[in-house]
Amino acid sequence: MVDAVWLQRGMSVRAPFLDILAAQYDAGVHLADFKANPDGERVTINNFASEATKGQIKDLIPPGAIDQLTRDVFLNAAYLKASWENPFPKELTADAPSA
Repeated sequence: MVDAVWLQRGMSVRAPFLDILAAQYDAGVHLADFKANPDGERVTINNFASEATKGQIKDLIPPGAIDQLTRDVFLNAAYLKASWENPFPKELTADAPSA
């Protein structure tokens, strides 16, 4: 499980919010420059999610989802590697197109 917040550089956050992020979500705030480099920040966030999930979640945020008007991004991603108690029957599963 990974939680994090990216905030536009220059914006302020009140201490109680930071305390909640740390205590409840084990998350911190990363400063970003969405105004000048929205796609670069998107790549940074995707890389963070990929590293935190051992490469299982690679492109969490698609191109164009972050722009110059973005001021904050709240990231929550879960990665679980475990055996299913009742595995899916292979004949009832198929790949689907990505969204």
